Amino acid sequence: MSIDVSSRSPRAVPWLQSVYDLMCAEAEQDPRMVELINEWGRRTQRALPAAVFEFYTTVVRIPLVNDSGVVADGEYWTLPLPELWREFAYDNRLLSVEEILAGVERAQVGSDPFLASYLVEPVQDRCGPLVWFETETYAAYLNCFELGGAEDPVVWAYSRTSTAQWGLGWGRDGESFSGWLLDWFASFYHERDLPLSFEGPDADWESLEQWPMQPYRNGLWATAIDQPTSTVAIAELTARYGQPSRRSLAGGAASYRWQPHGCVLTVTTDPPDGSVSTWWLHGDTPEAFAELLRSVWRYGTLPSTLTHSRSCVNRAEADRVIEGVFQAHASQAQ
Repeated sequence: MSIDVSSRSPRAVPWLQSVYDLMCAEAEQDPRMVELINEWGRRTQRALPAAVFEFYTTVVRIPLVNDSGVVADGEYWTLPLPELWREFAYDNRLLSVEEILAGVERAQVGSDPFLASYLVEPVQDRCGPLVWFETETYAAYLNCFELGGAEDPVVWAYSRTSTAQWGLGWGRDGESFSGWLLDWFASFYHERDLPLSFEGPDADWESLEQWPMQPYRNGLWATAIDQPTSTVAIAELTARYGQPSRRSLAGGAASYRWQPHGCVLTVTTDPPDGSVSTWWLHGDTPEAFAELLRSVWRYGTLPSTLTHSRSCVNRAEADRVIEGVFQAHASQAQ
């Protein structure tokens, strides 16, 4: 029996779309990695959660800009998504796909001896089998995703230090793998010496003339997962903000991008019979960000799903703007 976790869900919008939006990345599958994992699936009759599968089988392209911030025509930084993760990792280690697949096989049959070798306390009954996928260099933290049927699984972490939000031992480090990954990139996005190949110790300064686009360093952004966006909503946004740039994604999803003055609005949506859309909003100033939020507030369930990243250091102004718009609409509804 052939197992292809990339096609087992009717969802066409990528699980990691918010990550691509933050990183200004276009994503495509790496056929070699897809076949490697699917061959393992055929042999073992097991499967990776869809979001994890996407992470390990995706190649991203990020536009390059010059010193003045002008996009270089046709110039991209292209690399596998796990390698992009490592560009924002000082000392952490991401396990290879081969190690992950072996971990899934071990997790299916009981506790993971690799975790036991690190003197980790037994996993509590409140979570299912765990697969270790990332760790801090000195193993102060061990991050694992949970097996149990979820396509975008919970991330649990074992902490040896009380600096974790849950203290020592096991705790939830992400309600979803995609959310954990967005938090990871958001936590380092604002730092001026990253990514490592361009601004860190790995950079070849003599040959560098361009840098990856990173337009969201002011922290004034929000993202949301919502119901599929209707053609009526797309038409209304087009009437308001002009003709968007449009990209068709594999699987039938479409991504629409508007750039009204001082703002960016991207909506990536399933076909009408799909399940979700993702929204990305950004403003150059708090005032522009607030106006953009107000303009889309009535669509879908955005008032209850718009969020920022808990790990973004300079998120305070975005949170204040989001809360202010929410309170204003709540007052009007009374």
